[in-house]
Amino acid sequence: MSDTPDRALRTEDGVAQLRPFSSLVDIQERHDELLERHDLLSSDDSPTEEFWHEIAAFVRRTQVSGVLLEVNRERRVAQSLLDYWANALFRASYAVPDARLAEFDPTLAPELPDEPSPYRGLAAFDESDAPFFFGREVLVNKLLARLANGERLLAVVGASGSGKSSIVVAGLLPRLKAGALPNSELWRYLRLFPGSDPLDNLARALAFDKSITTKLDFSNQAKLLFAAEGFRRDEHYLSELLADTSEHALVLVIDQFEELFTLCTDERARQAFVAQLITLAQAPEAEHRVLLTMRTDFVDNIAKLPALLPLFRAGRIDVEALDINELRAAIEQPATKVGLKFEEGIVDDLISTILGERAGLPLLQFTLLKLWEARERNRITRATYAKVGNPRQALERSAEAFYNSLIYEEQLTAKRILLQLVRPGAGREVTSNRIRRAEVFRDGEARDRVERVLERLIHEARLVKLSAGESVEDAQIEVAHEALVRNWPRLVEWLDEERVVLRGRQRLTEAAQHWERLQRDPGALLSSTLLLEARRVVEQSGIALNEVETEFLAQSQQRIDDEAQREIARQVQLAQAQAKAKLEALQSQQKTRIIRGLTLLLGLLLFVVAIWGARELQRYFSPWQPVFAFPSDPVMTFAIAPATSNPQAAIYCAGTKNIGVGCSLNGLTWNIYQQGLSTGSPVEGGTGGNGLYSGHVKAVTKLAIDPANPKHVFAIISNRYVFKSVNGGIEWQQTIIGPEIWTTC
Repeated sequence: MSDTPDRALRTEDGVAQLRPFSSLVDIQERHDELLERHDLLSSDDSPTEEFWHEIAAFVRRTQVSGVLLEVNRERRVAQSLLDYWANALFRASYAVPDARLAEFDPTLAPELPDEPSPYRGLAAFDESDAPFFFGREVLVNKLLARLANGERLLAVVGASGSGKSSIVVAGLLPRLKAGALPNSELWRYLRLFPGSDPLDNLARALAFDKSITTKLDFSNQAKLLFAAEGFRRDEHYLSELLADTSEHALVLVIDQFEELFTLCTDERARQAFVAQLITLAQAPEAEHRVLLTMRTDFVDNIAKLPALLPLFRAGRIDVEALDINELRAAIEQPATKVGLKFEEGIVDDLISTILGERAGLPLLQFTLLKLWEARERNRITRATYAKVGNPRQALERSAEAFYNSLIYEEQLTAKRILLQLVRPGAGREVTSNRIRRAEVFRDGEARDRVERVLERLIHEARLVKLSAGESVEDAQIEVAHEALVRNWPRLVEWLDEERVVLRGRQRLTEAAQHWERLQRDPGALLSSTLLLEARRVVEQSGIALNEVETEFLAQSQQRIDDEAQREIARQVQLAQAQAKAKLEALQSQQKTRIIRGLTLLLGLLLFVVAIWGARELQRYFSPWQPVFAFPSDPVMTFAIAPATSNPQAAIYCAGTKNIGVGCSLNGLTWNIYQQGLSTGSPVEGGTGGNGLYSGHVKAVTKLAIDPANPKHVFAIISNRYVFKSVNGGIEWQQTIIGPEIWTTC
């Protein structure tokens, strides 16, 4: 070092050195490097002139970096570093560059690329998102310690939205795969959701795990092919299959373990699945690990699994809400990695809004994602924050903006899709309902409109999550997070309106699945009452039937039709036999008047019996569809009369609720001339030019047949209008008759 103060320093590299640092972190890293070198040089020898050139270049570069530093806290730190090195230059008798931090200039801020995004929105963090997962280091270290101590089944339990899945998938698994525990980098890892068929989903996950399938001989390939059935028979099936493929342990992650109770309705499958997990966690030949994530509000269901209960309790780890420092890390550290800046006060407001909320992380992440998408160069401004809203406002505003951007037909489609992706539980509880993507296209809507709305829900609004399947047809969709169901008032209102219908629709799905699991046993088909209710629910819900449900309803209807036809044939034969026996007895008597009286009495008796039989049919077999031409429709009234000359030539007439009157001479083939007509107000109008009634005889409330002439049929509509047919119900005339017809027929 020269004795001459204020000596000039070389500036040949001045242009390159005047390029600003991109962030305060870069400034601090360069400062730490120079400070370490300065300390080393001071202990042995004086710093060289070349070193002081580097110090001067650092001061100049930091000074111009002020144009990119907006936050006062960062500017204060940068200015203190400038002051430190400016004083060092002065004490070393070198000329000191301008050390006053340049004013912030937003027009010079760098543009940030859209990818990678530092925030995840409503979606859970995946393994690939681990570089941006912050705030849960303490809990992840706790999980690692429990595994290191030999625990082999851990249950991470938390409220919906607490981040339990992210903790395991983006926090714990990357650490294990990086070797956080001895040989953990060699372990095998498998993740699955139980879904409606946990055994099949476990088998599928194994089949697509290359660490297993690439090491299978022919015998074990066969075992894997029939794994779902094997899991039902043998609780050691999984552990033995794993033992045959590798000496390394398996870490099996069962995410959203509550689906074992919310989606799976097969108790035997549930018990068999849990038996595989217990055996795996206790297998002596390899130290496999089982990691469960589960919502707190479903934990009580574990009591239904007594074999699992003690292991679950011992391995339970509760996920608490993030504290203030953890929230700050979750917000600021991902932003720092991509160079994103927040205008002063925004981070503090985000934290104060969500602090203490166990289920608030999805709302925070959604807000941060929307802020990221609306950034100005590398900055989140107050104006942007006011437009997007805080974590309690952003989701509703974004969802409403998306919904209002749709035309009316698209809004109806969006509503139907979203309602199809939720599953009402007890009370007001609602859970996600994962379905195959193809199922939203089975409602008769224009396919291009459904496709367009679904794609916008997934990629633009980010309200729906798409999960790839084994093929395009097997891709699945679900709501991005259940927080959407709780925090979008419009969807909450839809659910309140549709809750009863959706529960009924879900019961139909479960009944069809149960029928399918029983190899389509006829005993599992619906009764007539349940079938009517199922069809009503399907119509009201607007949720299309899948293939199994369609066949389930068709088979239920066919069984009801077959039973009704057999019962009708039995009653017709019974009525004919009774009529024949009575008339044969009457023929032995001499007086015609007595015969006529008894015949009338018999007709009345048969009429009463037939009405009773019709009501019983309606109760047990409604909708009533006896034979070939008679449509499926509940019977409102029924009449029967034998012909006096031929006891077996009785005529039967039935008045149905929606269609009209049908008459038959044999109970097998019916004359139906009101088919397909709707019910409603009583028939109005007169007769046609030929004297025949030109309207439709429908909604019949009373029906009678003249026993003296069985082809004469009388019908009353709503107790006001009387119609007569003289040819067995083929043609009708509006007429006026006295009340005696109803007392004598």
